[in-house]
Amino acid sequence: MTTGHGPYVLHESGDDVEVHYRSHLGWLTAACSSSIPWPEKDVRVVYDGDDYFLRGVGTRQGRRGTPALTMRCTSGQTLEILAKMYRFASVLGWFKGGYVDIGGYITGSHPVLYSEPQSFVSVVAGGPHGFDCNYMPLVRSEATRRALAYWREGLRLRDIHVGYSFLSFFKVLESQFETSADRVAWISETLPRLQGDAGRRVAELAAESGDVGSHIYQSGRCAVAHAQFSDGRGDPDVPEDRARLRKDLVVIESLARTYIADVLQVPTEDMVYRTRDRLEPLAAFIPRDVWDVLKSGAFASRRHLGLNGLLVGIAHWPGRPVPELSQLRLRVAEVRDDGRARVEAHSVSGVVCVSLDLDFPAGKAHIDLARTRYRAPRVGEAPEEAIAVVRLRKEVLGNGRMELWLPNGTRLDFEVLIPVNVDISASWRQMDAEIEALEALRPASGS
Repeated sequence: MTTGHGPYVLHESGDDVEVHYRSHLGWLTAACSSSIPWPEKDVRVVYDGDDYFLRGVGTRQGRRGTPALTMRCTSGQTLEILAKMYRFASVLGWFKGGYVDIGGYITGSHPVLYSEPQSFVSVVAGGPHGFDCNYMPLVRSEATRRALAYWREGLRLRDIHVGYSFLSFFKVLESQFETSADRVAWISETLPRLQGDAGRRVAELAAESGDVGSHIYQSGRCAVAHAQFSDGRGDPDVPEDRARLRKDLVVIESLARTYIADVLQVPTEDMVYRTRDRLEPLAAFIPRDVWDVLKSGAFASRRHLGLNGLLVGIAHWPGRPVPELSQLRLRVAEVRDDGRARVEAHSVSGVVCVSLDLDFPAGKAHIDLARTRYRAPRVGEAPEEAIAVVRLRKEVLGNGRMELWLPNGTRLDFEVLIPVNVDISASWRQMDAEIEALEALRPASGS
C-alpha cells in the first residue's frame, strides 16, 4: 500500500543535463508512447535514487523528436534498467493522469536518441520547466507495482484494442485477490458507487441483466480471454459484441482506477496537490507542541516558533536561489489567533525584505507581494539586492513557482499566485522601468 505523497524530486535541464551525458560511458534509451505532457527539452529527474532522463520532443536538426527515456546502463545491466524504466513509467503515467509505455530500446556508449514510428505524445509541456513530477509516490509493494503495470497496459491499449484493454484492466483486480470470491465481493460492493459514464453504464446493465458483476466477468473478461462462447461474445467479427465491449470498458476501467486509488491508495498529482501540507518541511524547526497548536488554528508565541534567525534562500523552481536571495534570515513578524503567521526574510544588509504568509491549518504558504519590499540603495551601494526583489515580484506575479530553501536541505513551495483584477502587462512594464532605474544607480566602473 502507498499512502500520502512521495519525496521531493530534483529536476534539472539545459547545461546541467549535458554535464551528465558527458560524464558517463554506457547508456540505454527506450522509445516511449505517452498520453501525458512531455517536455520540449531534455529533463533529468532524480526519483527513488535513480536518474531518469526524459528526452525532449523539441526540434533537433530540423526534425521533431518523439518521447524517450534514457538511463545509465553498463554492460550486463540491460534487463535491470528496462525493469526500472517500466516501473517508473507506470508510476509516472498514473501520477500524471495518463500513461507512459516503453517500446523498443538501444544501448551504446553515448545517450543517443531512439524512436519508433508508433511513438507519440498527446501534449507537449512547452519547455523543460513545464514538466513536473515532484512528490510522485514511491511504490514498494509488489502487488501495487503489478496493478500499475496492468493499468499502464490497459490505458495504452484502450484506443488500439478494446478487448485486450478490457483484459488488462481486469488483471488490475485479478492480481490483487487471493480468491475469486473476494474479488467478486469487492466488485459487487463497488459497482453501485461508480459515477459518471461508468455509473450510467452500470445502471443500463442492471436494467438489462440484473447481475452486473457476472456480466462484466462472463461477457468481458472470459469472452476476451477464451473462445468458448458460441453466441458471439468475444468474436472479433461480430460488430454488436465489439460495440458492447466498448460500452463495458468504462466500467472495468473505473473499477481498476478505484481500486488503485482507494484501496492501494496510490495518489495522483491532483490528489497530492489537494492534500499535501506545504508547510511540512518547517516541522523540523518548530517544537512539536507549538506545531500542534498552530495546526489546530490557535495562537502561539512568536518567540516559540523556532524560526527566528533561520538562514534560508528563495528560488524560482527548479533553479537555485540567486546570490542576492540565498542568504536571508527569518524573523517572525506576527502570529495570529487563527494559526496563521507572517514571517519576514531579511538580507544581512537590510536591503531585502520578503514577506511570507504561513497558513498552518491549511498547510499553505504565500509570498505577500504587498509587504515584500527593498530599501533604496545608498550612494555608492550596488543595487543588485533591490533588483532581485523587483524580479522576485515579477516572477510571483507571472505565476512563477517559488521555493523556500531551508538549512537542512528541504524545500517549501509557495502557492502559485493567480492575480485577480490586475493588468499584468502594465505591472510588468512598471517593474521593468523600476529595474532600469535601479540599474542606473550602479556605481561607475573604477569609482
